[in-house]
Amino acid sequence: MVIHRLLCLLVLLSLLLPSCTSSPDKVVSGVNYEVKTWGSMRAVMKEGKISGRVPLAEVVTPNSIGVGALANLEGEITLIDGIAFIASGSTDPSSDQQVSHSRNLLKSDQATLLVIAEVPHWESVKLGPCATYSEMEKKVSAVLKERGFDLLKPTPVKVRGVAGRVDFHVIAGSCPIADPQGIPPWRGSIIEEPLELVGIYVEKSAGKLTHHLHNSHLHVVSGSRSGHVDAIQLHSAELQIPRIAER
Repeated sequence: MVIHRLLCLLVLLSLLLPSCTSSPDKVVSGVNYEVKTWGSMRAVMKEGKISGRVPLAEVVTPNSIGVGALANLEGEITLIDGIAFIASGSTDPSSDQQVSHSRNLLKSDQATLLVIAEVPHWESVKLGPCATYSEMEKKVSAVLKERGFDLLKPTPVKVRGVAGRVDFHVIAGSCPIADPQGIPPWRGSIIEEPLELVGIYVEKSAGKLTHHLHNSHLHVVSGSRSGHVDAIQLHSAELQIPRIAER
């Protein structure tokens, strides 16, 4: 009888206590923002460590922006101002073609890779047209340097504009780098449409937070489509960065 009562008490306490959130691997604080990371590009893409690290529903707030990948590489995670865009790819059995699906955040969703930032206030800066991904990164770098940001620490960024063409992909359960014979990602393009890019800018972080050859990790959202950015050509662009002082 005593043991039974103790078991009942333990069950009751487990229901009353708040659920635990996995601690981030790293936290970087800025003047007006905080960036938390779980996992790394190398661990996920090279080493195949793709299990869930953090429940998304427990870390997203109204001020959250972020990018990442679902556990087991089941899709792409994009967060803009607390709104989650979940994109997943799969093979259509009727055509054997890769297709992409979009949905809202589920309570059960976990991330194997996540970079999330809390930014209460933003500042906008015109970038003008950007012919390539590299040109846009150079413009972003110049703005951040002029504003006094540390380019070796991740800075959350958003870019609103009109695409000439932006290519993106949605992972479909396998990394083409770690598993070349696995399911290929779904690939798409946004052409001549408004869009928003979101993510982080950080230099000398290839293999950790960014892919090689890039100083940013960006996702795109346009209508119901979202995914990881591969190539950029913008007719116009407006950069948003954390506001560090009244201007």
